[in-house]
Amino acid sequence: MTCSLRRQRLAVVAGFLAVAIGWIGYTTAVWNHSVPAVIHADVILGIASTAGYAVLAAAAWSWLKWIESSPIPLPGMSQVLRLFALGNLLLAVGLAAVDYDWAREAIMQPYDGRTVIVAASSYGFEFFGFLLVSAAFWSASSAIRSVRPGSSLPEDELVPA
Repeated sequence: MTCSLRRQRLAVVAGFLAVAIGWIGYTTAVWNHSVPAVIHADVILGIASTAGYAVLAAAAWSWLKWIESSPIPLPGMSQVLRLFALGNLLLAVGLAAVDYDWAREAIMQPYDGRTVIVAASSYGFEFFGFLLVSAAFWSASSAIRSVRPGSSLPEDELVPA
């Protein structure tokens, strides 16, 4: 491969970090303002989601690094990366709707300490995180698509099928 995906890898990690920060805020809000029966499930959900997005960030980093270091151009991979971009964009759109409702609630309701503001901020972090990840995957697909097809290795070094 003749292109660098370093910027895209960094953007994916930063995006998933923002999503994880949003989950940490959500978990904190639940921990402080829920009934005990709900706390356990929601706290486990928050911790597992935070850890899950950290694993996804590491996996995306490794995957993009592998694509970047592949000795053979992978123009067909651009469609897969665009599907990942679309999936993350759809997650961002869903979170934008939820965040709008929480932000509206934070403005319309009397101030209750911090629950509504933390919820709006948490969903906002997740929204921007998924948006950043989506842009990074789309950018990576464009970078891969721009690499000309054809092997970068001599024919005799390729493994026969």
